[in-house]
Amino acid sequence: MLVLVADLHLQENTPAEQDFRAFLRRLSAGTDDVCFLGDIMELWIALPAFENDLQRDFLEWCRQELPRRNIYLLEGNHEFFVVQHHRDCFSDAAENCLQIGENLFCHGDAILTGNGRGHLLFRWFSKCRLAHFLLKYLPCAQNIVSRIKTAMQERARGYSKAFPAQAVEAWSKEQFAAGIKNVFLGHFHREYRRQRRNGPNLFCLPDWKQRQEIAVYDPADGTYQVMHWRRYAASTRGHTVGSATDYTTRTRK
Repeated sequence: MLVLVADLHLQENTPAEQDFRAFLRRLSAGTDDVCFLGDIMELWIALPAFENDLQRDFLEWCRQELPRRNIYLLEGNHEFFVVQHHRDCFSDAAENCLQIGENLFCHGDAILTGNGRGHLLFRWFSKCRLAHFLLKYLPCAQNIVSRIKTAMQERARGYSKAFPAQAVEAWSKEQFAAGIKNVFLGHFHREYRRQRRNGPNLFCLPDWKQRQEIAVYDPADGTYQVMHWRRYAASTRGHTVGSATDYTTRTRK
């Protein structure tokens, strides 16, 4: 089984943090693989001056669990330089899209939607070498990051909740034409799916932040379920679940 989680936007010292830690403990009791589809933290800049205990504990959990399961990570638009500095904590990780067999996993924010090219430009700049250098060495970097975090939160409140189905469907068709069978996306904070009897299939995950829902995908028979993480925990309690799968991975730019 492959457990998929997206858009937690976790912050320290919140009930959501404690729920996430309980979810990780439940995962540890089984052997299911897991893919984190981005925006795991409200803001995660993978530099020593910016990382907090929650982020460090998450990385340590990944290191400990790697011998027992596959763990995949996609950077979202709230994570910066995590892949660059912590790739060894994951079976595979990517800044944009990750192909695993016939499956493609992406955060989804790089799909050109109503947010426009301005978002793509900011995405590129915020993850480039110059931004890395400035954040690492600029004396006032923490103040700048604090202001950026506030601006990101204000922008998020102003986003339309309408799902950009046309743009996502068009982008997915390009992936299907290239041989992809299943596309899994986060970012949009809404469950959306296009399932076909013989594929290809598009799955957009709901967000954990509001619903605390996850998805469970069985590569053996192609079944896909969305459920509250506590339902998943209850269904797997008391026995070992699934088995780690030997995926072949390839990172897409």
